[in-house]
Amino acid sequence: MTDELDFPAPPEPGVLLRVATIGAATGALAGGLEGLGLVLRAKIVLGAGSAMSLAGATVVMGLGLGLVVGLVAGAVAAAPGRRVAHWKRLRAGCTLTVLLLALFFLVPLARELWVVQERRAPAMGMIALATVIASTFWFNAGYWFRRESIGAGPVVGWRVYATAAGFALALLAGLFGGPPDGPTRAAPESAQNVVLVTIDTLRRDHVGAYGSVANTPVLDKLAREGVLYEDAITPVPETAPSHASMLTGRHPVEHKVIANGIPLKNGYLTVTEQLGIIGYRTGAFVSSFAAGSTTGLDQGFQVYDDEFSPFVRGIARARVARLLLPILLRFGDPAAYPWLLERGAPDTIDRALSWIEGGEGAFFAWVHLFEPHAPYEARAGGPGGGATVDHRAILAQEPGYPYTAEEEAALRDLYRQEVEYTDAQVGVLLEGLRARGALENTLVLVVADHGESLGEHGIKFNHHGLYEEVVRVPLIAWTPAPSWTPGTRVARQVSVMDVANTLLEFAGIPLIAGTQSVPLLSLARGADVPARPVLLLGRTTASLRDGQLYGVRAPTGAKYIEGADSAELYELTTDPGELDDISASQPAAVESGHASVTTLRGQVGPAEVPESEMLKALGYHE
Repeated sequence: MTDELDFPAPPEPGVLLRVATIGAATGALAGGLEGLGLVLRAKIVLGAGSAMSLAGATVVMGLGLGLVVGLVAGAVAAAPGRRVAHWKRLRAGCTLTVLLLALFFLVPLARELWVVQERRAPAMGMIALATVIASTFWFNAGYWFRRESIGAGPVVGWRVYATAAGFALALLAGLFGGPPDGPTRAAPESAQNVVLVTIDTLRRDHVGAYGSVANTPVLDKLAREGVLYEDAITPVPETAPSHASMLTGRHPVEHKVIANGIPLKNGYLTVTEQLGIIGYRTGAFVSSFAAGSTTGLDQGFQVYDDEFSPFVRGIARARVARLLLPILLRFGDPAAYPWLLERGAPDTIDRALSWIEGGEGAFFAWVHLFEPHAPYEARAGGPGGGATVDHRAILAQEPGYPYTAEEEAALRDLYRQEVEYTDAQVGVLLEGLRARGALENTLVLVVADHGESLGEHGIKFNHHGLYEEVVRVPLIAWTPAPSWTPGTRVARQVSVMDVANTLLEFAGIPLIAGTQSVPLLSLARGADVPARPVLLLGRTTASLRDGQLYGVRAPTGAKYIEGADSAELYELTTDPGELDDISASQPAAVESGHASVTTLRGQVGPAEVPESEMLKALGYHE
């Protein structure tokens, strides 16, 4: 019998080119499957055209990825060495390509199942599936390539069929475009609407109702007609942890989101799920990557619109995009691509209003506005002269940028402009709700996730540390027919953790049990509920590698902050600016604070947060 190695290879492109083109076709098919899957699982509203555009884009990206992977695998297969049959080199190169593509698409799914959903068996099944796909391709490729090598006919046109199938799937995706599925049951006719407006990085002292340096007529009017909480605290001055506490009613050490970059895991009941159970429509419209679906905050939402791309809606969810975006931010200029990280309030509000108008029944809408967060930008009505500051360019040089006095003054003014612009946008949202008849029987709760340091305590234009500028936030509740005296001000210390059960209290459904969340509307009506100390957790600097801070803020006004080699104690009732550290003269209070912090430190453990170029571009350095 003639040795198979003696069969001459037919005149055709070399191994490298053949494997690369087969890889491109396979990538196109994988991209079509991914695109269809993205459309089917989408929590953003996609019409038929948008769905086809998204799936078509994933096909093109998959094709490009497959070409690159095929070139690499083909180069390995074609490498000089011992004599190997031509058909075997083709089989090895193509199988390696398919395996790498399968792992590229399936490993992230496995990681999500393992880390976020804690479903170990399905996660392992995803990895096993990649092996099965590659093994199946190995045996089939061996059969067809060997037939070709002995002159039994050319290989079936996989490149044509796979590519065509990928684009056919993109067309098919258009049939599934449309709004995500609504609630499986209708909310009771008596159900009242709930609107949660969170303003990222809004300082308490920049809201007029608190005695402000900014002009905020919309928020001030809400405070005059509603209830204002004078002493609201966030336990962690970061976007994802604070919002996770609002939605779960739990402290970050309970829900484990102690820093941006750590996703909220399944298993923690959210206010969204509670409202969805009784038939509320639930939609979230967020304005920053820091609050995007990768944080796990989308848990329970039927619609979660965190799409910032001005080109193809949903494209950021594609695996290739998730690979390329951090690279672009790492080696490119983040200032040139602001839409990768955030979107403006008008777009977010427009999408929220469109969703509210497009459905029936009671709804819960979360609208997240990002303008006060760095980078600060000039807004209409700002000063006509003075220094021009490009805050995005400065952030690209952080940490350690040497601010001049003129730049600091200009940035403070830009921050004020951002706050005033955001206040006006809240007005647009409220008027839009009013015009649609959606303010009747509605609670509007406005709260910040954290504040911002504008130079106090040597912290410039960031929100690390645990001083009052970043942990004390504005909190206002409003409804057209309040059950309390309009203009009520509650002096008692409260927390963003109280948001969850406050929303549920208004909706008249069971509260989330076993949490620290206090229904705040009862306080406005005069209920006597003792305040609790709030445990605080933060960063020493913008980078977690420089260490964490721990603290406790007592309802009496005492506040203790502890770092790796520091301890500070303040009496806020007489020293609201935290200028006089009295730790040396109050050893008993320091000992008590240290005991609380020691417990907190033990619950937190070491912070392990993955690096993220997206978060770095927003000023967070893990």
